[in-house]
Amino acid sequence: MQRMTIANPNSSTYRIPIEKVDLFRVESTGLNTAFMGTMIDRLGKYEDLGLTPEEIKGMLKDGRRK
Repeated sequence: MQRMTIANPNSSTYRIPIEKVDLFRVESTGLNTAFMGTMIDRLGKYEDLGLTPEEIKGMLKDGRRK
C-alpha cells in the first residue's frame, strides 16, 4: 500500500501533500461543495470496509490477514 497521508506533528490529525494528491477537483452545486478525485475514491474504499482503524489493528494483531 502506498501511503497518501502524513501525520501532523504533535497531533492526531493528518495531511496529504499536494504532490501525492494526483487528480482532484472541487465541485459546487447550489449550497453543496464537495472534493472529488483519486484521494477521495481511495478514502471511500476504506470506509466501505465498515471497520475502524482499531478493528483493523486488532485483526492484524490476531493474525487475521487477507
